[in-house]
Amino acid sequence: MINAIAIDNMGNKWFGTDYGVYEYDNSQWIWYSTSNSGLINDYVFSVAIDLQGNKWFGTRGGISKLDTAKWSNYINPEGGNKNHIHALSVDDKGHIWIGSDGGGLSEFDGTSFTDFTGSNGLIDDRVYSIAIDAQNNKWIGTYTGVSRFDGANWTSYTMNEGLSQPNVVAAAVDSNDNKWFGFGNNIGSTTEFDDTRWTTFTPENSGLADCQVYSIAVDAKGNTWFGTNYGISVFERQVLTVSTQLITMEETDGTGAFDIISNTPWTLTSEQNWLSADREEGTGNGTITVTADANTFSISRNASVTVSGTGVKPQVVSVLQKGGTTGIADITGTDYEIYPNPANTFLNLGFSTDGTVVTVVDLRGNTVMYQPVIDHRIDISTLPNGIYVIRLADPSGIILRKFMKQ
Repeated sequence: MINAIAIDNMGNKWFGTDYGVYEYDNSQWIWYSTSNSGLINDYVFSVAIDLQGNKWFGTRGGISKLDTAKWSNYINPEGGNKNHIHALSVDDKGHIWIGSDGGGLSEFDGTSFTDFTGSNGLIDDRVYSIAIDAQNNKWIGTYTGVSRFDGANWTSYTMNEGLSQPNVVAAAVDSNDNKWFGFGNNIGSTTEFDDTRWTTFTPENSGLADCQVYSIAVDAKGNTWFGTNYGISVFERQVLTVSTQLITMEETDGTGAFDIISNTPWTLTSEQNWLSADREEGTGNGTITVTADANTFSISRNASVTVSGTGVKPQVVSVLQKGGTTGIADITGTDYEIYPNPANTFLNLGFSTDGTVVTVVDLRGNTVMYQPVIDHRIDISTLPNGIYVIRLADPSGIILRKFMKQ
C-alpha cells in the first residue's frame, strides 16, 4: 500500500509503503528497506523533503533521514505511539513538523522539539497528515478532522464545515494554494478546499482510482498525485499563462505578438476596436498576433487583451501604443464647429449629417461611445465629466474635436 508521496526538486518521486521506500526517477525504480539501507523501519507512513534536499521518512519505529547516501535515525525516548510517525512536513524556515498517532504535533528546529496537543488547540492528538500553505499556515489532518495553525491561533474543520469524511490521512497544498485532503476509510474520497468552497471527488464523479486516498503530492507542473488502495491517480491542473503582460507599439499601423501556454481551451477578447487579434479562440499553446490601427492622437493609448478559460485565472495583456507626432490642434482645423463647449447633455455638431456615427474617445485613446448624429447633435449625458475627443471620417479626412463634459 502507498502511504506517502513526495517529489524532490529533480522531479523524482518518493513513495512510502508498507515495504519500505521506493524512488522513481521517471525511468527506473529504486527500493530502500531495512535490509539494504539505513531505513529504521519498513512501515513508512510519511515522506518529506527539506530545503537542503534531504529526505525524511516517518515510520512505525521513528524517523529516518537520508542525506545523499548517509542515513540518520531519530527515536522518541518515550516510545510507543510517539514513534509511529504518520506525518512529516517542512516549513519555510526549514523546520520539520511531525505528527504521530496519539502523540500530537511536534516542531523540530534542528536542535529541539516543541510539542502541541489538544491542550493547545489541536482538534485530536492522532495526527495523520500535515500540509503547509503559502502563508506558512499548518493544516493538520487528524482522526476527527483538520486543524489550521497560523503560529498563534487554531481553527478546526470537520464534516460540519465541509470535509467529506473524518480520519484525514493525507493533506497537500497545490500551486494555487488550494488544500487537498484524503481519507482512510472505505467511504472516503478526496476533498479540495479553496478557503471558501469545499469540493469532493470520488471514483464515481472523477478519475480517482479508489475512494481510500492515503497520500497526496503536487509536482512542479501543478499536477496533484494521489496514492490510493488501488494505485496512483494524477489530477492534471488546468494551466493558462501568457508570455508577456505588456506589448508596446509605435503610433503607425503595426503588429505585436505574445504566446499562450495552456492545456485547456481558451477564448480571447480585445476591449478596443482599434486593436484586433488574429485568433479569438483555441486549445493548448499558441502564438497570438495583434494588429493596431494608426494612432492619430498626440497621446499614447492603451488596450487590454484578455485570455480566458474554464477553471483558470484570466490572463491580461496590455497593449500600449505611442501617440502620433501630429497633435489634435494641428489636424482639426477651424472650419467645423461644436457647441456648447463645455456641454452637459447634448453636443451640437456643425459638420455632420444626420445618421452619421461619430466615435467619442477619452484622452488615452480609449473608445467610450459610438453615437449616431440626430438633428445635428449627439447625446453625451451618460459620459462621466472630463475631456473627450470626437472623431469623424469626412471626405476631406479625419475630423477631431475636443470638448468638455461637465
